[in-house]
Amino acid sequence: MSVLDFISKNLTRYKSYPIYRKEHRLVIQEISDYFEISRNDAIRRILNGPNIARDEWLLANPITAEQMIQAYGNSEGYIYDLTWFNNFSSYEFAFRRRIGEECKEAKRFLDYGGGIGSMSIHISQSTKGQCELVHYDVPGKCYSYAKWRLERRGIHASFIEADDDHDPLHGSFDAITCLEVLEHVADPVLHAKRIVRHLKPNGQLFVTAPFGNTEKHPQHRDFTKTADQLLSEVGMEPVNFGLFGAFTKWIKLR
Repeated sequence: MSVLDFISKNLTRYKSYPIYRKEHRLVIQEISDYFEISRNDAIRRILNGPNIARDEWLLANPITAEQMIQAYGNSEGYIYDLTWFNNFSSYEFAFRRRIGEECKEAKRFLDYGGGIGSMSIHISQSTKGQCELVHYDVPGKCYSYAKWRLERRGIHASFIEADDDHDPLHGSFDAITCLEVLEHVADPVLHAKRIVRHLKPNGQLFVTAPFGNTEKHPQHRDFTKTADQLLSEVGMEPVNFGLFGAFTKWIKLR
C-alpha cells in the first residue's frame, strides 16, 4: 500500500467524522509549509515519525536529565511523531477532543508538556477562544513549531519554557493536561506535585503516562508506580467520563 493509499483509507474510515478529515489535511499542510517540503514528503515524514524520533533518541543516547532535555529540544522527529500520534491515532484524537468538551467552561488552561500544541487547539475550539491558554514545554524545535502552528491558526497562547530547577508557572488553572509526558522526565514526582500545585480546587486534570522503557519507545523511563498511584498520592481523586466511562480525569479535592 502506498503512502497516499494509506491516508486515503484512513480518511474514508472517518468519513462520518468530518473533523478527522479536516484536521488530517490541516496538519499535513502545516508540516509541508513549515519545512518547505511537498505534501507527499510531509505525509511520509508523519507516517515515519515514531521511527525518526526513536532513532534520534538512540543516536543522542542521553543519560542525565540535562542531556535528556537537550535531546528533546533538538528533536525534529518529535514533530512528526506527535503529528501522527495526536491526529492519526483515532483513539488519541477522540480522547483529546473529548477533553476539550469537558473543559469548555474553563477560563484558564495549562498544557504541561504541550508538544506541538494540539491540546491548546482543542481547548480553543471548545471554549470558542474564550480561555487563556498556557503552553509549557522544553524549548527547542517542537516548542518553536507549536508557537508557529498556533499563530498560523490565529490562536493566542502564552508560551513558558520548562525548568526542572525553578517553577516558572504562576497562578492556578481550571484545567490542566499532561498527556504522555511524565514517562519522559527524570523526576515524575516533582512534576506531578507541580501540576497539582497549580490546579484550582475542583479543577480538572487529565494525565496519561505509559511508564516503561521499550524497544519501540526507548525514550520512556521506568518508574516504580503507575500514573494512577502517583496522582492518588499527591491528592487527586479519579472520575470516569466519556462514553461508558471510558476515560479518567482527576479532580483536586483539597
